[in-house]
Amino acid sequence: MKKTNHSKEPICPGKILLDNYLKPKSIPQKKLSKDTALPPRHIREILSGRRAITPDLVIVHGIIQLNLLIY
Repeated sequence: MKKTNHSKEPICPGKILLDNYLKPKSIPQKKLSKDTALPPRHIREILSGRRAITPDLVIVHGIIQLNLLIY
């Protein structure tokens, strides 16, 4: 029996955030920056995969409240 490799490359959380929430809802990065109190540079770095979304970042800067932006 031949084994197949079904592994996929990991997707960065920033890409998921951008493709599944910001673009479909037409939410600009600037608004996300303002609503989360993160500098625009951090938002750009998160969305491009150059900066991680850590638990501390979520708690301290309120990214967990993205539901307010999405719904």
